[in-house]
Amino acid sequence: MKISTKAFRWSLFLSALLLFIYAVNYSVTVFSIGDSTMANFSLTSDLRRGWMQNIPPFFNNEVKIVNYAKSGRSSKSFIDEGHWDWVVSKLNPGDYVIIQFGHNDEKEAETLHTDPWTTYTENLRKFVGETRAKGAHPVLCTSIVRRYFNADGTVQKSHGEYPDAVRKLAVDSSVTLVDLNEKTRELLESFGPDSSKLLYNYVEPGESDLYPAGNEDDTHLNDRGATAVAELFLEGLQEQDHPLAGYLLLTALDDAFKQIVPADIQLFQNYPNPFNPVTSIRYSTAQKGHVKIDIFTITGKKIKTLLNDVKPAGNYTFDFDAGRLSSGIYIYRLSVAGITLSKKMILTK
Repeated sequence: MKISTKAFRWSLFLSALLLFIYAVNYSVTVFSIGDSTMANFSLTSDLRRGWMQNIPPFFNNEVKIVNYAKSGRSSKSFIDEGHWDWVVSKLNPGDYVIIQFGHNDEKEAETLHTDPWTTYTENLRKFVGETRAKGAHPVLCTSIVRRYFNADGTVQKSHGEYPDAVRKLAVDSSVTLVDLNEKTRELLESFGPDSSKLLYNYVEPGESDLYPAGNEDDTHLNDRGATAVAELFLEGLQEQDHPLAGYLLLTALDDAFKQIVPADIQLFQNYPNPFNPVTSIRYSTAQKGHVKIDIFTITGKKIKTLLNDVKPAGNYTFDFDAGRLSSGIYIYRLSVAGITLSKKMILTK
């Protein structure tokens, strides 16, 4: 049967349209709601960065990120101003909502303040319940810490009982919790009072036209800090084998901490590499801490934990036997003192 030129062109147009629709047909949409520590900032007129702002490059192209966190909002004002209604109206079954409030809930302003065990918990419960009612999945986060140190080098608990309220709600309502308050506390304490300024919006006088006189901000993250906290959040998902972790590009994590990792924590290239079937993995740390070494496929599936224990300072070597695995590229990841480092290795058979 002969096909007309017009019909042929129409067929090509439909094919191209379907290809375009398929290309932007995300498997999952992730919404995030919260305050300025999570929000988007201008890349040209601001040096602050929210940790959700820096998270998209870590996910593959099946994930759409809608960061709807708003600067200066508490759980109360986010609801009162209609922001939550907008998010709910966009939710579809299978979507995710990442929730982090607390920094502004503790302020005394009538438009912001909530009580951790009553109004704050009720607002978070509203977010969780209405997310689930739409067939979507909530993820609760405790607030990241402020850069406030005690004289002994520990980080102050500047958020009162709000993190505990989130933890309790997560247990009571069986909601996934990523305890960023605890993870960022460990991160800051591993850096110490001086080096931790590398993570926050600290600017020396004359360093930036945006802050001619310099800037000292112990609440908001800079680009390095936002990347660090984003990675801690993703680590929390991986630790719980959360479904979202299956969409991660682990290769994007390889260099995430190179600019900010303390010199006393190192992960070395495995030897030999390529290898078959045994290779040695070596790391060093100058401080005692909880150490974890995991092996992942290149697509992000965890296949083995080599170590998960508290270790004193020192140099360590572990053997990895990949005799049961297929040839390919794998990722090995070291987590110690709130820091995560990754490297690639190649198995050839």
